[in-house]
Amino acid sequence: AHARGEAHLVLESSEPWHAAVTSPLPEGRVSFAIPWQGMLLLGTTDEPFDGDPAAVRSTDADQAQILREAANSLAPDVVSPTLVRAAFAGLRVLPLGDTSTAGTRRETVVSVGRAGMISVAGGKLTTWRRIGIDVAARALTSIHQPRPDTRPAPLVGAADPHTVAAALERLYPELPPGSAAHLAGLYGALAEDVLEPARSTPELYEPIVPGGPDILAQVLYAKSSALFRDLRDHRRSRICKQGRLAWLAVRSSTAS
Repeated sequence: AHARGEAHLVLESSEPWHAAVTSPLPEGRVSFAIPWQGMLLLGTTDEPFDGDPAAVRSTDADQAQILREAANSLAPDVVSPTLVRAAFAGLRVLPLGDTSTAGTRRETVVSVGRAGMISVAGGKLTTWRRIGIDVAARALTSIHQPRPDTRPAPLVGAADPHTVAAALERLYPELPPGSAAHLAGLYGALAEDVLEPARSTPELYEPIVPGGPDILAQVLYAKSSALFRDLRDHRRSRICKQGRLAWLAVRSSTAS
């Protein structure tokens, strides 16, 4: 398989954004700008990577490239380097081929080996349910079982965020201002699972970043329920506030 390095930037925004912008680039790539937590998320680079995945980092060259490409569609004052508040990078695995990563197929490839093992290459986390249905259908068909139900279904914890926020404010009055609505939007009905340990450990109500809506209870939940390998696994849960990128590893000793 090919490993592709992807870097992103988070920029401060003086005015709220209500829509995303996607701009075509050479070789079939695109530059995008997406509203994110009151700021602007820009991306992405596309570079071959061969090394330890744990060593992936966003570089100064990545930042310059992202800002240069975004400037094709956005005003200079929107993509000024002085507005950059955070940068992060990761890898995406693509199906093996003879072309560069820029020319490699982006769609999901599901294959069945000679021994019947089903493998998935490519794809995105945002399409995980469709991928899962396809793989499950192939697996069940091979053992003569009914295919899975493909009708739309809500995600686990899906609930009206306003109803959840009201319940959290009533059940957990110790929450910092704004945290109830924030947690309801992130976790839905599962927010009560996030907060339950705080009943016996009140310090888990404390903000990760002073004045921010994210609290230490989220660190414990990420560690126990969100498949964090360790609390430095920031790609699964990153928090931008007050011009800084604060990892969930902040004060991890309190939540461990």
